[in-house]
Formats: sequence, structure tokens, C-alpha cells
Amino acid sequence: MVQPDALGLGQAQQQTLAQIAAGSRQQAFGEQAQLGQMAAQALQSGMGISGLEQSLMGMGLSAEQARAAAEMGAGQFELSPILSQAQMQEGRRSSNMGFFGSMVGAAVGGA
Repeated sequence: MVQPDALGLGQAQQQTLAQIAAGSRQQAFGEQAQLGQMAAQALQSGMGISGLEQSLMGMGLSAEQARAAAEMGAGQFELSPILSQAQMQEGRRSSNMGFFGSMVGAAVGGA
């Protein structure tokens, strides 16, 4: 035969364990929801960083292209006096050759 005190004690223990299990389950669901929110925030931050990285890469490429174009322009500017001088010297040589050619032609033709 079961003692009434032992029966009440067993029922109280079962009831307490059921409440603890329900509370633990509820706490686990709450922690899972928090982890889901943290993961969503981390993903959103990662997406923002990825967009920023793409933007910076685009600006870096544009800056590199602009730097290369500026260097090319500076090189052309630096070479332009040399090229002009070479063109003028070539023009003088052509004029001198034409002048001396006509002189030789006149001397040979007139002799």
C-alpha cells in the first residue's frame, strides 16, 4: 500500500519535472531565435562589407586607370619638345639636300 505522503511527493516531483522541461524547451526556443537574429545581422553586415569592398575595388581600378593615363600624358608632354626638335632637324636636312641637289644638278647641267 502506498503512503499518502509518498504519493503526494511523487506527484509534486513529476509536476516539477514537467514544468522544468517546459521551461527548458521555452528557453531553448528563445536562444535559438536569438541565434537566428544574430546570424541574420552577421549576414547583413557581411553583405554590406562585400558591397563596400566592390565599391573600393571599382574606385581603385578607376584611380589606377587615371594614374596610368596621367603618366602617359606626362610622358607625351615630356617627349613633345624632343619630337618637335627632331622633326625640325629632319626638315632642315630635307631642305639642305634639296638645295644642294639643285646646286649639283645646275653645276652638272651647266658644265
